[in-house]
Amino acid sequence: MLLSLAMSLLLSACGGGAETAVDPETAASAYAQLFRQEFGNTIFANTDAAFNAIGLAIAAFERTRLQPFSSK
Repeated sequence: MLLSLAMSLLLSACGGGAETAVDPETAASAYAQLFRQEFGNTIFANTDAAFNAIGLAIAAFERTRLQPFSSK
């Protein structure tokens, strides 16, 4: 569910498809090296794969932020 929400929000925010969300600036961003470490050095060569990776990263972040705190 979080992944589909993240993908919807990403599409909404960029105003287009995967091509709009994953532009040359994305591959040169501060987080690009982290994406390459996690998803492989060629992740930005395939726009759809990069878009999906960004969605997975957002969903993972949201999953950690939305879980209730427990000291146990």
